[in-house]
Amino acid sequence: MSDHEDQGDIALTRGGRIEGRLVDPNGRTFAGANLRSALMLPGTESGRYGPGESTRQMLSERSILTDREGRFSFGSLPPGSHRLYFSDRSFLGFPHLDIELEAGEIRRDVKMVVERPATICGRVIDASGQAAAGATLIAGEPGARVRRCRTITVADGSFELPVAPGKVYDIQILPKDTRDAPSPGAATLALAIRAGTRDLEIALPTARRVEGVVQSPTGVPQSNVMIMACDALENRIAAETSDEAGRFSLDLPDATAVTLTFTARKERREGDRVLWVQDTSRTRDLTFQVTRDDSITVEVPWE
Repeated sequence: MSDHEDQGDIALTRGGRIEGRLVDPNGRTFAGANLRSALMLPGTESGRYGPGESTRQMLSERSILTDREGRFSFGSLPPGSHRLYFSDRSFLGFPHLDIELEAGEIRRDVKMVVERPATICGRVIDASGQAAAGATLIAGEPGARVRRCRTITVADGSFELPVAPGKVYDIQILPKDTRDAPSPGAATLALAIRAGTRDLEIALPTARRVEGVVQSPTGVPQSNVMIMACDALENRIAAETSDEAGRFSLDLPDATAVTLTFTARKERREGDRVLWVQDTSRTRDLTFQVTRDDSITVEVPWE
């Protein structure tokens, strides 16, 4: 579109435009990258909100793909603060660019510079040395509450996990079909891996069966107690509810420090429905090292 045609559009719609290229620090372009634009509400702190976070703070979201030379163009934009950002989970940390537009303003030759994703590559095997196909790997920066990038191993157990370069990531590995809530029989593993690591071989640990009974100080079995198992990185690796006799059974990864959290549940009615909700005022933590199949009795401080 020519400058004359652009001016004609502005006269009619007062819409602005942002045009530019998406490149890495070495000047190489990103072709086919999914780039988004959003109008930020007044008062929103710059750099605070990324895709999927507090979307009420953003209006008029649009999405385009960059062309072969990394070029992009967003037209008919209202005046205000516009954020360009990625929806691609490969770009951890949500790189973005904030641009202020006046009514009808055209910004050309905008250069958005982002780090090109690195990868962590390798293969996952089970305790017997066989390929662990369908295992899920989830990456997140240490301490982050939300893990932003994931991938699934293929038939030979291999994987390629895109991450931001130059960083170390907590990688949680879940066997097939366990997803974010591991099912009974699952053994999970969490590691700290540096971006760019290749030819990594990860062996899932053997699952150890830990059975037990939850009881009160007077020996009364406690039913409907939620038992949550987490590893040292606070990844949930198993969950169970005690039965009428207070019994529970968990499959936990061998040679792992585990914290079991026992939380009472109480009944709550919503119309004709009966819900069981956790009573966080009645809880107990128990930390131990998993080394073998075991049987334990856990005393909780309530009747």
